[in-house]
Amino acid sequence: MECLYCNCKILKESKEHIIQNALGGHLVSTEICCPECNNAIQKLIDDEFTNIFAPITTRIQNLKKTSNTKGKPSTAAYGLYHGETYEIFIKGNTIVSCPQLNKKLKRNLTSEDIDEIEIIGYKFDVENRSFINGICKIATNFAVMNKVPVNNLKDKMTIEISDDILAGIEFKYPVLPFAALNHFDLLMETGTPIETLYHHLILFNIGDLLWCYVDLFNTFQYYILLSDKWDGAHIYTSYCQKIERFDRTPPNVRVRKPKDILTYSQMYKVNPTTDIDIFKKSIVDKIKKTPYECDINDIVKDNVNILSPILDFSGDKEMILEYLTDVSFYQNEDGDLNAGVFRRFSPFKTGEQLRFGSYPDMIHDLMNDNQNSIRKYTFSKFERLNQYLSFSKYM
Repeated sequence: MECLYCNCKILKESKEHIIQNALGGHLVSTEICCPECNNAIQKLIDDEFTNIFAPITTRIQNLKKTSNTKGKPSTAAYGLYHGETYEIFIKGNTIVSCPQLNKKLKRNLTSEDIDEIEIIGYKFDVENRSFINGICKIATNFAVMNKVPVNNLKDKMTIEISDDILAGIEFKYPVLPFAALNHFDLLMETGTPIETLYHHLILFNIGDLLWCYVDLFNTFQYYILLSDKWDGAHIYTSYCQKIERFDRTPPNVRVRKPKDILTYSQMYKVNPTTDIDIFKKSIVDKIKKTPYECDINDIVKDNVNILSPILDFSGDKEMILEYLTDVSFYQNEDGDLNAGVFRRFSPFKTGEQLRFGSYPDMIHDLMNDNQNSIRKYTFSKFERLNQYLSFSKYM
C-alpha cells in the first residue's frame, strides 16, 4: 500500500482518523498515509481545522475521543461585564482569562470578577481555506478507506513534497453547502430538537460524478465533488457515529407487570423473556457493549415523526400531502430508509408531476438563484446546535 501523499510504500502502520480525533472522530485507517506524512498533515491541516471548532468542542461535556481524552481546548468568546462587552477565553464552560478587562482594571481578575461576567457569544471564525481543506481531507480519507483508486482523487489535490515528506497540500475539490430542499429533510434537520450529536459521512456516485457528503456535529453539512470522471461501479456507503461518551451505568429495572418487560425490551432493544435475572443481565450487557458507530436509519426514524407535520402545517392538506409524498420517497412502509437515496436525491414537483433530482445539482441551482435561503438554513442549524450545547451544560 502506498502513501496517499508521498507515494512511498507504507512500511510502518500509522493510524489516520477519517474525521479528526479532536472532533471526536473514531473511525481510523492504516492504509492512507505513512507516519511521516501523517504527522505533517496534522500540522498542515488538522490543527488549524480543529481549532475552528473549539467553540463547539470545548462546550461538549463528554466528548469521546480515542486519544488525548483529557484535553479540552480553550476558545475565544464574548462576555458582558458591567454593561460592556469584552473578548474572553474559556475552557469547557469556565472563563479562564480576559486580557482586555485585566488591562482596564489594571489588575488580574478575581474569582468574584469572573462570576460577574456573562458569556453572551462564541467566536466562531471560519477561515475559508483552512475550513475547506479540513472538510476535503475528511472526504478524501473516507474515499481512500473505501478503496476508491487514488487516481480518481489526485486531479484536484496540489501536493508539495520535500525530502520525501509532505511539505504542503491544498484540496481544490468543488464544495457545496447542504440545505434541506424538501419537507422530509426540513422536519428532520430543523423541525426537531437535537437529541444526540453525531458525525455522518456518505460516499456515493451519480453517474460519473463521485460525491462525499460530510456532516459534522449534525450541523456543518457539505457535498464535496471528489471526481467528475468516476468510471467505477455504483457506490453508496454510509458511516455514522455518536460523539458524546455514553453513560453506561446499569439501570434500576423494575418489572411489576408483564407489559413492563415489553417496555424495557423496546427501550433497550433486547429480547423479552420472563426470566427476570436473564432479562436484567441482557440489558446490562447491551449497555456495556453499545458501540459509538450507529445507523443513520435509526436516527432518521427517531427524528421524523409523521404526526409532527400535521400539527405544524395547521391543517394545510396540500402541505400534508406533499410531506407524505416526500416520506414515501425516502422511507418504506416500516419507516426504514430506502436504499441509496438519502442525501443523494431529492423529490420535486414539475406541475403536477413528481420527479427526483440529484441533491447536489439542485443545491447548486439554488445557490445561483437564492443565496439567502442557504444562509438562513445554515444559521438555523447553528442556532439549533447552540441551543443544544447551552442546555446540555446544565444537565
